[in-house]
Amino acid sequence: MHSERDWLVKRVFPALRERLEPYRVHLVDIDLRWGIAEEQANNDEVLDLCLKQIDECRPFFLGVRVGSPPVRGQLQDD
Repeated sequence: MHSERDWLVKRVFPALRERLEPYRVHLVDIDLRWGIAEEQANNDEVLDLCLKQIDECRPFFLGVRVGSPPVRGQLQDD
């Protein structure tokens, strides 16, 4: 799992940022598993912190459950 995150952070997200820049789209990657302090975890604040972060974003989730693949021909190469 860590190698997948590293690959996304070092390769995929920078490439996406570069492709989106001409369209004035700003990509911010957020990993809800990183950045939680031990004190927050011990005080059962993790769920509230994660839900708050989700509320502050217009989320687009990457993960195992991504839905149905698009039908061939629906997407255009840009």
